[in-house]
Amino acid sequence: MAEHRNPVFRPLIKFSIYAVICLLLLFVLAIRVGNLSSPTQHRAMYRAMLSNADSLVAKDDVKIAGVTVGQVHAVRVYRGEAVVKFSLDSDIHLRQGTAAGLRWQNIIGAKYLYLYPSTTGAELPHGATLTNEVEGADVGDFLMDVGGFLQALNPGDINAFTKSIVESLQDNQDQVSQLLDNTATVSENLGNQDTNIAQIVDNLTGVLNALESRDSDLAQAIDHLSSVASDLATRNDVIDDVIANFTQVNGDLSQLVDDNSANVDQITTNLQVIAKVLQQHAADLDAGLTTASAGLAPYIEISKLGQWFAIRVVYACLADQTTCVYDEPGNEPTTLDNTPYNPVPGSTAGASPGGASVNSADASLTSADPGSRPIGPPAPSASVANVVGFALYGDGSQ
Repeated sequence: MAEHRNPVFRPLIKFSIYAVICLLLLFVLAIRVGNLSSPTQHRAMYRAMLSNADSLVAKDDVKIAGVTVGQVHAVRVYRGEAVVKFSLDSDIHLRQGTAAGLRWQNIIGAKYLYLYPSTTGAELPHGATLTNEVEGADVGDFLMDVGGFLQALNPGDINAFTKSIVESLQDNQDQVSQLLDNTATVSENLGNQDTNIAQIVDNLTGVLNALESRDSDLAQAIDHLSSVASDLATRNDVIDDVIANFTQVNGDLSQLVDDNSANVDQITTNLQVIAKVLQQHAADLDAGLTTASAGLAPYIEISKLGQWFAIRVVYACLADQTTCVYDEPGNEPTTLDNTPYNPVPGSTAGASPGGASVNSADASLTSADPGSRPIGPPAPSASVANVVGFALYGDGSQ
């Protein structure tokens, strides 16, 4: 077998293949690290207006929903705002209403442009400018906001607080263990009540759906509350005066009660005595209130004729008396238009003078309610004609 004439030819071939592979890997790595785009890839150019484009530089990524879809080409300032020029893949189409913002890429401060695409609106042409901005969380602003709080903290107080917590936990290990066991028991019980919890969540969903269906009414109620709050705000001085007056009135009432505490105690005692007496005579009071209308009926009947208590007592029959007292004992009436009520059944009170018996009509009135037939002329029977006559003539006649 003949030997190869050039002994270095085969190693040269191997080295060439290895060099080509290394160059290809280096090229891919350079594209990856440098965020370079392929020369054959077609992209559309857009612009975005941002109020702050700090840490955003050329060749940073442009992402939608966490996926890299483009690249930043330039960042410049125009009328006090940052104008970011970026490109997107040709298959990405933006609509009117799409917003742009910045997000953190890593902990060293690098950022990338993030797009919030809109699902409605007309499609934007290539080269359009996005004016809607979504502000992202800024760690610097957060640190500046909490800087005052951190400076106000005293390291000695923090150390003492931490030490007290550690000591309390060390001295109460059994209680801490019991607390953990109780927490586990509560979690287990909640896990066993998953059906009820799901029902509660469903009920809350129904409530929220009902509130959502009444969003216009809720908005109107909130507007009314806002109007009331505005009106109250405009009358703040009046409300302050009212509160001050209430405070003064409260002080005056307190002083009045303190100065007249003895009188107040006496009045309270008297009221208790009165309440006790009324309670003991509740039956008598009930009977008096029940018969009051019947007792006042004669006066009401007389007042209809225009005589307001201009009454001459012809006779009086009092309780527990067997005879009646007449205004003119020597000239007692022989008959009465209306037989009076006999207060003592079986006695001669209210009977006709001289022991004369009354007729059957008068006898039927003896047992009647005293207010149903008062002393005096017989009252006309109630009818529509009598009511109309009383309204026209004042005496119930037609």
